[in-house]
Amino acid sequence: MNKSLIIIVAVLIALAVLGGVFLAYLFFQDSPKDNKETKKTKVSLEINEEKIEEETDDLIVSVRYPKTDNKKVNQEIDNLIESEINNFKESIIDPIEELASGIYISYIVSLNSPTILSIIFDISIYPSGAAHPVSNTNVFNYDLDKEKRIDNKEIFTGNYLDVLSEICTERLIEKIEPDEFMINSIYNGASPTEENYEHIALTKNGIIVIFEQYQVAAYALGKQSIEILASEISKVLK
Repeated sequence: MNKSLIIIVAVLIALAVLGGVFLAYLFFQDSPKDNKETKKTKVSLEINEEKIEEETDDLIVSVRYPKTDNKKVNQEIDNLIESEINNFKESIIDPIEELASGIYISYIVSLNSPTILSIIFDISIYPSGAAHPVSNTNVFNYDLDKEKRIDNKEIFTGNYLDVLSEICTERLIEKIEPDEFMINSIYNGASPTEENYEHIALTKNGIIVIFEQYQVAAYALGKQSIEILASEISKVLK
């Protein structure tokens, strides 16, 4: 075998080896990594229920709240519940004998997606001797990616208050069929101010706007809520 032929054969062998290495590299690049390296698919939080029950001659605490498998979310919710209970206890002044004051908290999970958690807390407080309890709302919107609570300015953009006010006013009038006095309550309580739209929960299909007792209707009619599809307010949604 002459020298030129030997060189050609050697070059071909080298190219074959390099080609095999390159193909192996591509194969392992595209093949699944082991479990430690693969990115986990995001899933919704696992949610269970916790209770706080406390009763003395002067006060009653009856609280239901969610407990998740996310420590940071749990800490935020625990802080919220603790704050509501402490504020209630600090508000008790000279309770009427044999009439205990009470706080009752329940909740609804309006959205539990891999990225967003939204919970509506209903807080009902009965002051000792009062004619009826006082109901409040606390909405918990949480961004699981950013690990922080979300406010309205992170949900909406532009003249969102005007858009929400127009939709809610129209639907409240249809829903309540108000008399002349109550229609003024609707116009005032659903007017485009940040205070009127403090309680907005997120859902799979859009949002829920919650109006407190007395805000847009008489006490007997309770809280009012309006569901709005995302497609109806797409221009002002971030």
